[in-house]
Amino acid sequence: MTNVVSLSGSAERLLPGMAGRGMAQNSLSAPTVTRVGASGRRYELSSFDLLSCPDLHAGVFVLTSSDGTATAIGALNASEPSENLATVRRCAARLGATAVHVRAIDNPQARSTAIWDLQSQAFGRVATDVATAELSQQRRVRLTTAR
Repeated sequence: MTNVVSLSGSAERLLPGMAGRGMAQNSLSAPTVTRVGASGRRYELSSFDLLSCPDLHAGVFVLTSSDGTATAIGALNASEPSENLATVRRCAARLGATAVHVRAIDNPQARSTAIWDLQSQAFGRVATDVATAELSQQRRVRLTTAR
């Protein structure tokens, strides 16, 4: 069964619903996590460790540390799913993330809205790119070590 939610006329799906679009078989058993955006909207995302993550179609990703804290939130915009996966793994390596939570969202405007909502909740403001998310992570580390 495919999970579909309508947001401004776009289709959003958990990765298990994308098996017919070339997703790896291990996506069929991916656990899900719920993240709440600043607007209060709940987002169901498929959760993968970085080694078992399948190729990723257009959507939203949340990189997380081992304690589940978001380290980066961004868009999967590449036309090739393997390129999206490479981007996620590269960002995860730079930030020390251990897992990725993903949601397929076909519509670019709906993707931007979801990213804005999730970033606002996770970082207290909108992070415009991964570099800004990295700065937020570094600031969080400094605040933690200063206490």
